Amino acid sequence: MKVFKINTFFVAFFRSYTYLIFCIFILNFSICLAQRTKKATTISGVILEHETGESIPGANIVVNGTTIGTTSDFDGNFTLNVPAYSKEDSVTFSFVGFHPETIALRLCKKQMKVKLKEEAESLDEIVLTPDYTYDEILMKRVLKNKSKNNPKHIDQLELKEKVQTSVYLSNLKESYKHQKKFKKSQDAFIKAEDSTYMLPVFVSTETFDTKINKGHESKLIVDVSEESILENLNDILKNTVDNKLADNINFYTDVIQIFNKPIPSPISSSYRLYYNVYLTDSLVHEGHTKYKFNYFPKSIHAPALKGYFWVDNLDYAINKIYAEIPITANVNFIKKYNIDYTYQKWPNQKWYPNKRISDAALVLAKDSHKQQKEFRIQKETGYTPLVGYSFVENKALTDINFHLNPTSQQGTNVLERSNIPTTQDALDGINVLRENPFVKAIDKLGSMTLSGYYSAKKIDIGPYFDFFYKNDIEGNRYNIPLRTSEQFSETFSIGGYIGYGSKDKELKYGLNYDYLFPTKKRLVLKLRYMNDYRALARNPFKEFIQENPYGQGSGNILTVFQNKNLNPYLLKQQYVHANLEYQITPELQIKFRPFYRTFESNTGNPFLRNGIDVKTLRNPGVLFDFRYSADLTYEQAYFSRIYYGASQPTCHFTAEIGQTSLKSGERNAYAHLNGSIKKIIFIGPTKIKAFFDVGTILGKVPYPLYYNPESVQGIALARYAYNLMDDYALSSTTYSNLHLLANGGGILFNKIPGINKLKLREAVSFKMFNGRLDTRSGGLFANHTKVNQPKNEPYMEIGAGISNIFSFLRIEYLYRVNKGPFFDAMSSRSAIKFRMEVSF
Repeated sequence: MKVFKINTFFVAFFRSYTYLIFCIFILNFSICLAQRTKKATTISGVILEHETGESIPGANIVVNGTTIGTTSDFDGNFTLNVPAYSKEDSVTFSFVGFHPETIALRLCKKQMKVKLKEEAESLDEIVLTPDYTYDEILMKRVLKNKSKNNPKHIDQLELKEKVQTSVYLSNLKESYKHQKKFKKSQDAFIKAEDSTYMLPVFVSTETFDTKINKGHESKLIVDVSEESILENLNDILKNTVDNKLADNINFYTDVIQIFNKPIPSPISSSYRLYYNVYLTDSLVHEGHTKYKFNYFPKSIHAPALKGYFWVDNLDYAINKIYAEIPITANVNFIKKYNIDYTYQKWPNQKWYPNKRISDAALVLAKDSHKQQKEFRIQKETGYTPLVGYSFVENKALTDINFHLNPTSQQGTNVLERSNIPTTQDALDGINVLRENPFVKAIDKLGSMTLSGYYSAKKIDIGPYFDFFYKNDIEGNRYNIPLRTSEQFSETFSIGGYIGYGSKDKELKYGLNYDYLFPTKKRLVLKLRYMNDYRALARNPFKEFIQENPYGQGSGNILTVFQNKNLNPYLLKQQYVHANLEYQITPELQIKFRPFYRTFESNTGNPFLRNGIDVKTLRNPGVLFDFRYSADLTYEQAYFSRIYYGASQPTCHFTAEIGQTSLKSGERNAYAHLNGSIKKIIFIGPTKIKAFFDVGTILGKVPYPLYYNPESVQGIALARYAYNLMDDYALSSTTYSNLHLLANGGGILFNKIPGINKLKLREAVSFKMFNGRLDTRSGGLFANHTKVNQPKNEPYMEIGAGISNIFSFLRIEYLYRVNKGPFFDAMSSRSAIKFRMEVSF
């Protein structure tokens, strides 16, 4: 198919003879007027494809034998004023690739529908109109049919799914093979075609019976076979590959995620902002035309893809799509990456993939001139109909050797799948490496870094960030936390910790027991007992909204560098609870937790009742939590889940109902209700983590049960806490929080020469707290001397900085919006803080 464009020479020629053409036009028009009966009319309507009903932009409408004419607009609409005609005159409607339609002018009317039939043969020539290109016309139809073709809108489909995953350490030199640590593991090395070596890390084959109902996908495991050299990291590695590598990407959404990186889809509604899309080929198969588009990022440093896709002229659905991340794109660790999806029309006449392939090479070093070790990750998923169903394979694409990468001639970084060894070679290598002492040490250290626990065979030590922290009551706090591991038992775990404070010189301890019931739906029982100090300023429901549930103390290792403004607001507590977690559906989880706790006063935090210090406060109660998300992925880290952010909202409703009592017999009932929503929002390449919650306390409660917005001191930067506020600053019985944390994706830094090579991200944050304190609720004893009633003005912090420094650090300059003595007394005006944050 040839495409002719108006060149500069033709434009100059046309402008030189404008006067001559104008004169000819006037002469011709005068002759026409003299020969016809004077009668004027206006016709209008829309021009459509006969077969599909799609509108045709840029079609020609001409009164035959005259120069009177017009073209249809982008939606196929037209209006033509005819100053004079006779009953013999006619109008021809035409467009390249379609049979023209001629209609007598006297039969034309307003709001008419003209349907053109497409020519059966492939298009040999396309003439571009001044306003629209054929590329834009076809892309308009692809966008118009997105909702209809979106796999999320499939009502019913049953299929078999086979997933093959392999991970290798590749691109290894000969010298690496002969290091002392691999002296007894030579047989594990596999020689690649380019004379480098590879070491197998993980291979698996999984088979599922998959059902799609109203867009929701459910899977039943039929068979699983997997082998890994990493005993402790195996589950985390597999879940990371499944959840962060491009798996089951839906290109019909405007933004897709690859390694947690938001990337605009090449068929997004706003694709023109990010991509140059060109129509490059077409073919005719079984009477239908298929069109090939190549697409490229408009900016070489933009987080965008490049590749091609094919669509047909029946429903304008994707038949096949290939995409790769350019080496210049601002995506950490990724050296090479591509995805290759082939779609098939299934028995329900809906398009759905029958093969998905993703292939990645990840590197940790930044020097592209050196030979870098790569983690090669390949995942291939094939789909076939269940028994009783069948479809005819879409051979139109395979007939033209479509598995060849069309962009390989353009010097791009294409992964050759032929470099991947056979499964048997990988299994043989894994069996050898499992006994390697160096590999075992890496496995343990890596597992500790990701999960927080160090594996000592049947005992796990951790979480490591609870080994040490500081506060003003205990001074330097040291902990030894332990639990039994999965090697000890896969159904239950026993653990606990012992802590010691250098200032109060007291021992503290906690005990835990977890049990996984052998039920089809996940059901976990967790028992906890604690005799320890806990911060008075508390967000009692933080555990439900944080991604990683581990952590006795701060959960941010940077807080250990704090040397001043240590938190003095802690109370000794004895706390016991039984926590039952039940997964009702994949989207809905409930928790039921009866509990009993006691609070003990201390010198800095007294319980005063009519001027007398009340030493102990009792607090029995029960907690309910409902968690819902339609799109939620997670890692199952033993008995706890580490959640990934979801594009769909994650919603919680939590209710704590209890009673407070004194030894004197005085009792008061209360209810603490909280609702929250957390969502990741994509605005082009910018990723915003948003969290909002609102809560209220009903009934009379003492100050230890007030809601206090959580704060973080020192140099640490917290995600869902206030980074400039002092500890125990604003006590409330009715409150709301809003946290917005944006990662710009390099939209500014990518445009600065030199800086763009550092792959930095723009970091922006906004935090707001609004609260109200009902002082009448303190029915048991007077308020703490530090209790501050919030003002009518919401407390607000803003921040701006840089993330991705050294690929794992976020730094922000923070500024408090509020002014005045009240806010100066309870928070810093500004600060620079840091957070360790590994991000792709």
